[in-house]
Amino acid sequence: GGIVDLRKAVSLTKGQTETVSMLAYALARSGQRTEALTLLDTVKSRYAATGAGAYNVARIYLALDDKENTLAWLEKDLADHSSWITQLFIDEVFDPVRNEPRVQAIFRATGQIR
Repeated sequence: GGIVDLRKAVSLTKGQTETVSMLAYALARSGQRTEALTLLDTVKSRYAATGAGAYNVARIYLALDDKENTLAWLEKDLADHSSWITQLFIDEVFDPVRNEPRVQAIFRATGQIR
């Protein structure tokens, strides 16, 4: 299934941050919080070291049902001028927060809505 495939993808990409965050998302959504939280720490550490990838952190928080941290990390991605933030408009993963005023503000800031 999906988690097995994502574990393979993490291995094949040598632990690429985006792939790790996708695995953490799937784990959290399937109730495997402990492992998802461990991977969240990994992705946050990489962000701290590189200043890149806040969008990936937001994805994991969303799966953990932590709306406040999801929104905060999306705003951080916008502030970082990340190219990832433009994916927010089409990324179905973020549908649960799409209508949040803070997400609508991100859409306006990136020119995706007026």
